[in-house]
Amino acid sequence: LTPDATYEQAVFQAKVEKAIRLVEKETEFLDFSIYQMRVFDGLSGKQVAENIGMSEPTVSRRLAKVRDRIRERIREQVSTFSFTREELEEAERNGLTLNPKKADDSLFDQALADIHRAQAELRKQERSVGKA
Repeated sequence: LTPDATYEQAVFQAKVEKAIRLVEKETEFLDFSIYQMRVFDGLSGKQVAENIGMSEPTVSRRLAKVRDRIRERIREQVSTFSFTREELEEAERNGLTLNPKKADDSLFDQALADIHRAQAELRKQERSVGKA
C-alpha cells in the first residue's frame, strides 16, 4: 500500500474498532461474548453452545442480533466520519456489507474478524514501542 492508502486503511479500521467497542458496551455481556467467541476467536457454533450451555439456535439468534448492531454502528461511524464518496464506500470495499443478504453474514464476520485482529496487532505493537 502507498502511504496514503495505509493511512486511509488505518482510519477506516479505527472507525470499525469504535463501532465494535460501542456495541460491546451496549449489548448484554453474554450476547457480545457469543459474538466474540464465534467470530473473533473462531469457535464453531456448536463449541460456543457447549461452552455456555445454550442451544445452537439460541447462539445463532444472539449472534445475529450482535452482528446487526455492529453493522448499524459501522454505518453510523462511516457516515459521521467520512467526507468523500470513497470514504463512504470503504466498508463495502473491505468486505463489510452494510445492507446485506443472508449469504453476506459469514463474509461480513470474516472481514470484521480480520480487521479486529489487525487492530489488536496494532495495539500490541504500540504497547511494545511505548515500553522501548
